[in-house]
Amino acid sequence: DPWGFGNSLEWATTSPPPRHNFLSLPRIRSERPAFELHYPHMAERMALEAHVGRKHRPQPVGAAAEASGEVGDRDPKNRPI
Repeated sequence: DPWGFGNSLEWATTSPPPRHNFLSLPRIRSERPAFELHYPHMAERMALEAHVGRKHRPQPVGAAAEASGEVGDRDPKNRPI
């Protein structure tokens, strides 16, 4: 990884890659395994900041809203901010 910010496992091996890339299958715990391997302190920070600014859960749409009985709710107190 010449830039130091490769996200995928292709950047976690040498170039040219060995015949079988990895001796054993790596455990994948996120969508950015190579980045988190090289920058563990940033991975923790990104995980903490992932929820910043979320004030409420997304409102159900379509069939999920109908099943929950939330369709047609006109009470202003129940509207998201």
